[in-house]
Amino acid sequence: MNTENTALSAQSPAATRSPRTPNWSKCDDIKLCEAWVSTSEDPIRGSDQKYEALWERILQDFKAREPERQRNAINLESRWRIIKKEVSKFCGKFAQAKALNPSGFNEKDIV
Repeated sequence: MNTENTALSAQSPAATRSPRTPNWSKCDDIKLCEAWVSTSEDPIRGSDQKYEALWERILQDFKAREPERQRNAINLESRWRIIKKEVSKFCGKFAQAKALNPSGFNEKDIV
């Protein structure tokens, strides 16, 4: 056994990281989306919210919806970026399909 490799692997970034949070379930994704919409479209706060404060409010809303999940604002923001990217792709493809304007099709048929 090579002791140099063992010493290097013990000092690798993976060895010093905190434990991973559990994977995101579909239910977690839905709760995050609900928390984001609820917080970002709050008519009292409006769109004039500081970035960090917005994500802290989203975290509090998410925790109220999913109290057993141990997530932080960074986890939520990171997952939100993934969801937002996929939603944007879907919206683009949906708009393209809708622009074709197939006769006799409604939005449900297009999806």
